[in-house]
Amino acid sequence: PAPSPCGAYGDIASALRAYGEAPRFRGLDARGVVAELWVAPSGSWTLIFVDTSRKACLGAAGEAGAPLAASAEERRG
Repeated sequence: PAPSPCGAYGDIASALRAYGEAPRFRGLDARGVVAELWVAPSGSWTLIFVDTSRKACLGAAGEAGAPLAASAEERRG
């Protein structure tokens, strides 16, 4: 497979905003890498990974994204 496209976080974020996407989830792994899920109202989505030097790489992207409703158990906590 081809390597994932990477670039400066600011450049990647600007490109995603141009497609109408905005960050909707952010999580940190044990290595200090941040995963961000960007989503647009149209349903397009992009998953990027950002390292400690602020280099961002594409993890995956797609269409027809939709939020999932929490189950009753999840809502109760």
